[in-house]
Amino acid sequence: MNLVFQFVGTIARKKKSLNHLINTIRLVCEKKIKSNPKKIVYLETIETCIEKLQDVIHSEFNLSADLSRWISLKLLDNEETILKSIEKNLSINLLKNEKIQNVKNEIQTFLKKNGIDSNHLRDLIVSDIMHKSEEICKKVCTFENTDYSNRDRKIDKILTSKKFGIPIMIFFLGVIFWLTIVGSNYPSQALFTFFSWLQEKLVLLADFLHCPRMVFFHAYFWYLPNTNMDYISNVTSYGHFLPSFYYFRRFRIPS
Repeated sequence: MNLVFQFVGTIARKKKSLNHLINTIRLVCEKKIKSNPKKIVYLETIETCIEKLQDVIHSEFNLSADLSRWISLKLLDNEETILKSIEKNLSINLLKNEKIQNVKNEIQTFLKKNGIDSNHLRDLIVSDIMHKSEEICKKVCTFENTDYSNRDRKIDKILTSKKFGIPIMIFFLGVIFWLTIVGSNYPSQALFTFFSWLQEKLVLLADFLHCPRMVFFHAYFWYLPNTNMDYISNVTSYGHFLPSFYYFRRFRIPS
């Protein structure tokens, strides 16, 4: 068995799945659900540091081996918010404990000698966790199509490569400029043609109904009072109808 812990499917966009995750965590903490999580083995250098801190934490606070190991990782990560939360919930003193601070100083010197700073340390820890997760996933998950992401990966390699990435970006930037400066003229011309055609048809309809054009247009464009037909036609033909609608509503233009 590779999944020796509680498995909870979650989707960040669905609140119900997150609530299910929170409830499951609570049940595990209350020991109502038993789990036996696999131990992640980190780089040998990191494991040495964890063991040093784990021994001190276990001797100082008499905590379980798993909990001591987890707290050791948080001390290496040096995230004060999490450490303060641990102190508050477990009623222990981590940040001001002299023995722990001495061991942390020794570890920092040891890590620097091995060329590992705080950011690199986090990357190494996360990398080992991801490798373990990938290993478990390959053993317990099956895919009907194992090559489902090959095409996406190939496209990503081309778009993010040094050889093709920058030229492709410049090309698309040029296309955007062309659309902004030149390409936008084509839909504008289409709108002009359409509204000009519509004007002719409305005039013919007004003549067919033996209706004065001004009366007909005031009835058709009831939301534009005191406006003559030519102005309506010109505004709509040049594609400025919607912005002008706002000003017509506020400032009536006399005929």
